[in-house]
Amino acid sequence: MAGSASLRAALHRHFGDNMTYSARIGMTHRDASNDAADLPGARPTWFFAPDQIRKRAKEWGPGGIESRFAAAWQGFAPNLDRWLEVIDSRGPAAVQRVYLDTLRGRIPPHQGHMLTMAE
Repeated sequence: MAGSASLRAALHRHFGDNMTYSARIGMTHRDASNDAADLPGARPTWFFAPDQIRKRAKEWGPGGIESRFAAAWQGFAPNLDRWLEVIDSRGPAAVQRVYLDTLRGRIPPHQGHMLTMAE
């Protein structure tokens, strides 16, 4: 799974015909390269979470999504304080700073930023 066209291309070239599945994940990177036709191995397909949720809901039936989500959440939620630092920031300058820092790769993965334009 890769949103970056250059990373996806490197993975395909490394694994060649052994690449049996390749998922393009959102628009997390700002390059517009469409390299899917020129890569060895499996043709990259788009992964879209709402489509997966609809697919699973149909497979698992009524309540299937909710029960699995609840079970996963019980194991996940108690660890959030150790895994995630939530940082609240206010105002246009803060929003701009965090946005640009995110684009530049300066935001550590353990930080979650809660932003508001209001001062």
